[in-house]
Amino acid sequence: MLSNNPVFFISTLAIFLISLSVHEFAHAWVAYRFGDQTAKSMGRLTLNPIAHIDLFGTIILPLLVGFGWAKPVPVDFRVLNRRQVFLVAAAGPLSNILLAVILAIAFHILPLQAVPVLQNFILLAILFNLVLAIFNLIPIPPLDGSRMVFARLKSPRVINMYRNISRFGIFILIAFLWLGGFSIVVMPLVGLFYSLLRLPLPALTIEQAEPENENRTGNVKGVMAMLKKRISTPVAGHNKSFPSYRKQSSGGTIINIIVALIFFGLIAFAVLWVLKSTGDMSRQYFQGMSDSKSKATDLKCQMNMHAIWQSLQTYIISNNSFPESTDELVDWCGSTRLFQCPDPNGQKYIYIPGQNGNMPEQNILLYEPQAVHDGHSNVLRLSGQIDALTPEELKAALMMTMTSFKR
Repeated sequence: MLSNNPVFFISTLAIFLISLSVHEFAHAWVAYRFGDQTAKSMGRLTLNPIAHIDLFGTIILPLLVGFGWAKPVPVDFRVLNRRQVFLVAAAGPLSNILLAVILAIAFHILPLQAVPVLQNFILLAILFNLVLAIFNLIPIPPLDGSRMVFARLKSPRVINMYRNISRFGIFILIAFLWLGGFSIVVMPLVGLFYSLLRLPLPALTIEQAEPENENRTGNVKGVMAMLKKRISTPVAGHNKSFPSYRKQSSGGTIINIIVALIFFGLIAFAVLWVLKSTGDMSRQYFQGMSDSKSKATDLKCQMNMHAIWQSLQTYIISNNSFPESTDELVDWCGSTRLFQCPDPNGQKYIYIPGQNGNMPEQNILLYEPQAVHDGHSNVLRLSGQIDALTPEELKAALMMTMTSFKR
């Protein structure tokens, strides 16, 4: 359970629903602005928490372990380009960060000393939104960070690889949480934000917070215990890590807020730069691999044609004529594999019978019907020369050969 205190339970449940609603609404609104009507048609373009509640993820699971999720917003990614997919995925976490910043400013500006319950509510809301935003930025499917990474990938092979890994995303996420990834990755960033804004920690219950080692399961109490250890500042005259709701008197609150925004902006810029650099490098690497494979395939096709020409020379010497059909030429060469380009899109070579010694050497003897080598087809001429022709050049060369037959 979240807490035995009814006031705390109701406040945390309200914060949980509001934070998730803002998160999902941001996804839906950005997708709608880009022309996707799916979320709006299904009633999800709203801040009403009821539209975003998932019975198990939003109600049952939070009651048991203090952790949950809302119904994912339906998005038709077919109508969005890669940049729009990235922005739709990033909208959710960014909306929670923005809400946390607004609440932090309100905490320092508004006179809330006389209303400690409201102060605690605001601090809890800041905590929930920061945790929700940072956790969703982790690039593990099905979190938003994974969609952001996917939108920046450019190489088809990397995209297929990432899709295959995504099938096991939920198991990877469970392993991440089980191995302490929440306390190692999420909580230090939350603690840094609290330190920059000089925010006191919210109280979980009216009583003193429980010892840290009693809650390691990732629920709200365990999260707060870890957070208190990382960023606690002793109150004057005390040695406890208990939260104090007194405003900081240093006068540097606005500066710290600006520093925090700059800090998160630099982090966002660094993440975007890494994603872009990684995408470009992977694209260049796999493009180079693809080019090498294409060249190797082209060389194999040319070697096949050269072997066919050698066999054909032997046939001409023995029979004083060219073969009358493709089957006769294949039988003489002794291998059908010579007549098939190893390229996945390659087709069997086409032999043009009826050649004789009086025809021009630039006539075609054998050719590939489909351009599979960087937009070119390999052609074997009567002279034994192998050329790579574009579809237009191949058509013109075939017409020249047919004209020679008519003569």
